[in-house]
Amino acid sequence: MLKYPARRYDLSMRLKVSPLLWLAMLYAIRHLAFLMLKKDAGGVPWITLQANAFLICTDIPAALVLLSIGHRINGHGIMKWVWSHGRALLLASYLAAMVMFTFLNWPALSNPDSYKFITACSVLALDAIVVGYLLTSRLVGDIFADLMG
Repeated sequence: MLKYPARRYDLSMRLKVSPLLWLAMLYAIRHLAFLMLKKDAGGVPWITLQANAFLICTDIPAALVLLSIGHRINGHGIMKWVWSHGRALLLASYLAAMVMFTFLNWPALSNPDSYKFITACSVLALDAIVVGYLLTSRLVGDIFADLMG
């Protein structure tokens, strides 16, 4: 008997990566894209606050998890290790991004009268929501456990 509906499994009867997990992984590597979009964004605070070269280092664990998706079953030892620790790596990526973002944008976060205050709080709130999802979702835990191979 399957734990989840049959549509959640691939042909090998392994759990597919859910759309929300895909979005969480893709959003975790946003800083490099925002850095490249900074000049084209025309001063959009959501992008300019996150377009910092120091934040790119927080994207590395999530990028490794994204790379390991294609190698999770028949891949080499390192990719299987990355996938088996994928949830922890994604959490580390988001938590490091939150800490670094807070440090870099402290003037905006510490001044509620700043025009960037609401945007900075929104960035942190969205990251906190994703962290909550990664921590509490049983499906996410099962996906990382099931696809170890």
